[in-house]
Amino acid sequence: SHWARPLCCSRADRPVAESGEEEGRLIYMGVANTLATEQERRLVIDIGGGSTELIVGCGLDIEYVESFSIGTFKQGPTFFPNGDITEEGFDAAILSARSNFQDHPAAFDPKNWQNAYGSSGTIRSIAEIIAKNEIGSGLLNKKSMLALKQRFIASGNMSKISFPGLRPDRVSAVVGGLAVLIGLCDELGIALVNPIEAGLRMGVLWDLYLRSTQRDRREISVRSFLHKFNADQARAQRVADDAAFLFTKLKPVADDDMQKHLEWAALLHEVGMNVSHTNYHKHSSYIVENADLPGFTNAEQKLMGRLILGQKGNLRKIGDLHETPDFLKALLALRISVIFLHSRLEVNFEQLRIRVKSKIELEFANNWLQAHPTASYWLEKEREWWGQVGIEFVIKSAV
Repeated sequence: SHWARPLCCSRADRPVAESGEEEGRLIYMGVANTLATEQERRLVIDIGGGSTELIVGCGLDIEYVESFSIGTFKQGPTFFPNGDITEEGFDAAILSARSNFQDHPAAFDPKNWQNAYGSSGTIRSIAEIIAKNEIGSGLLNKKSMLALKQRFIASGNMSKISFPGLRPDRVSAVVGGLAVLIGLCDELGIALVNPIEAGLRMGVLWDLYLRSTQRDRREISVRSFLHKFNADQARAQRVADDAAFLFTKLKPVADDDMQKHLEWAALLHEVGMNVSHTNYHKHSSYIVENADLPGFTNAEQKLMGRLILGQKGNLRKIGDLHETPDFLKALLALRISVIFLHSRLEVNFEQLRIRVKSKIELEFANNWLQAHPTASYWLEKEREWWGQVGIEFVIKSAV
């Protein structure tokens, strides 16, 4: 099985690879930043142990990513039992690999890109063996790959395969990887693969660099997601601004990472309105946790999902509020901001004192609570919700 995601020409960035799509994005990023040909249209191939990633893009922009659940691990035990390499076994391995790529999208067809690059260690190993031993044409094309296949078959068993630079523990991955690569080239009609010393590790480094220079892919993802769900951007931005301001007033102990995730959660807090106005916070949370948001790790999306789920109502559903030092402060800032939004109030935050120590304390300007009965009602409910999880919530008026 496999899945595909078209990505609108988007700059790629995130340091933790958790899904095939995200890994593919980082791999492409590593390749694109290594190549000097800025506007070349290219296909990038990465054959891993459990999956194969294909990425099509132009320059630094990714257009299509797909992860296929075919890698080098299964090929060995399945088609080369006890390390025995036969013509029949190799052909079956190629056919099996090829079948995995049969339903590939047209984006991967050679007419849609100029050059194909192989970024994984397995592909580089295959290319190195072919080049150093002058097998076939010395290039990573069909002729050379079939010639290498015959060399492997002639050895009879993996234990007898010996090429300069090929470690014994890598033989199985290289033999299995060759079967996958031949199957892929057959199915897509790829004439030549260019091995390149770039990939996931390089992509992660570029990802960290781009984050440090503020070109954060996550911000772009959130903005495009808001647009996609036709969310009220003015409301979303107001809650994000208010929550960020309140969070700062609560003097978080860590760096600004939680504040970023709070702001993104606030921007996305109403995307579930498209599903239903009833329990919209639950729908929003589910959507954000399970959406394709390039740039975010699963853990980051889960954190935002928890904040969004906890924007209103009982707090028991959130679990451990003290999991990280700043989570409770972020959640409190979001909940208060949502109350002010729903009370249709423009609040002068300079006149509001808010702090969290052993208890939560809110202090409003004199007569403010009496003048705003809707907000007072919801703040009183808020006091009850926090009390149910053992946290005292005190509301005061300045004298």
